[in-house]
Amino acid sequence: MLARHGMSKESRIGYSIGIGYPPDWGEHTVSLRAAEETVLAPGMAFHVILGMWSDDWGYELSEPVLVTDSGAERLTHQPQELIVID
Repeated sequence: MLARHGMSKESRIGYSIGIGYPPDWGEHTVSLRAAEETVLAPGMAFHVILGMWSDDWGYELSEPVLVTDSGAERLTHQPQELIVID
């Protein structure tokens, strides 16, 4: 979808969180990106952080999710709405 607008997203879109994945400056955790080969399984938790920035605009989406047997479950109850800041 981005490519048809002349854009690409090379950086990751999320990383593992939770008791099994303590913070680590060396980034030795699951990193959600095209080259990641880890198989996702129920019980894994991730901080999904999508964003694109340009010189005069940008957007960011950030929330924790849990992998379940039926897909992903949001771990927040915040509204999913666009907030525009001028």
